[in-house]
Amino acid sequence: MHDALLSNQEDSIQRITILLNSTEGDGGTLYVANDGQPFTDSNFKAISNLGQNDKDPQKSIGNKKIGFRNVLEISKAPEIYSRVSRSSSTYDGYCFRFDPHVTDIFIQPILSLFSDDRQVLAPIGDRTNLVNWGEEMLISLREISIQVDEPWLSGELAYLSPYALPLPVETGLMQRIIEFEKSGFSTVIRLPLVNKSILEKVE
Repeated sequence: MHDALLSNQEDSIQRITILLNSTEGDGGTLYVANDGQPFTDSNFKAISNLGQNDKDPQKSIGNKKIGFRNVLEISKAPEIYSRVSRSSSTYDGYCFRFDPHVTDIFIQPILSLFSDDRQVLAPIGDRTNLVNWGEEMLISLREISIQVDEPWLSGELAYLSPYALPLPVETGLMQRIIEFEKSGFSTVIRLPLVNKSILEKVE
């Protein structure tokens, strides 16, 4: 959050706010908000790809892109809310979350590809086709000699990091996020904590 602040001192005061709500969720929730640059396209792509980043190491403390992954020690489902620009009146930019169980929602659609179903929709996003394959490719898939069932597929999907699959999140559902929005913060990171033991460490 610190390296998102503006280096040219456009504002006389740039805020970083940390708020810990011990009663929100099963283990409490940590919020970190700042007045800096909102999330860009490249920031969004980089945060889902460990070690790939566009930050200048001379200007940023997060150029290895490992820092954000450290939050997974305290939260398995981080959320990010950001504006398109610092002049936006709402969180109208990148607003997304990570779900450690996101790969589970792909199991049934993928299994459908192995059946005679010719149009399988993606379980997230704008509900387009899961794959844009021709009939020949689908036939080749269905001729695979392995036994494809839910346990096998679940094991295979376990190799895919759920943190490479960010999900969109609505911004107007949480009062606390609305409060940060009204206070003018550019970006908010919301971290639902794993359990009360983690809450004690965070405190």
